[in-house]
Amino acid sequence: MQQIRFDHTARQFWDGSKTVTRRLGWGDLEEGERLMAIKEGGVRLGEIEVISVRHGPLSFMNEADVRMEGFGGWTVEAFIQFYCETFDCSRRATVTVIEFEKVGPTLWTPEAELWEAIL
Repeated sequence: MQQIRFDHTARQFWDGSKTVTRRLGWGDLEEGERLMAIKEGGVRLGEIEVISVRHGPLSFMNEADVRMEGFGGWTVEAFIQFYCETFDCSRRATVTVIEFEKVGPTLWTPEAELWEAIL
């Protein structure tokens, strides 16, 4: 099963506020595909199913898009700046917008990571 990383948004994945992700590349992804969501270190977050795939400029976002990315308290500009700085791209970059839903249980919790750090 192909993997997709959520290094910067594992908490949003876990709490369910993230139902869309924007990616550079991923142009061959299709609706119905299942992917294993992981975070840094290969930690499995859970399985997802792709609901829809579209392409367009990063700058074509609105407030609803930011909420679906899991950043409900952020402005569109703040999200675009974060994305561009994190992934070294321009606001004009063409991104693949992947809408997904979790399939089955979430395999990681923030609390589990906290306990691992303590132990």
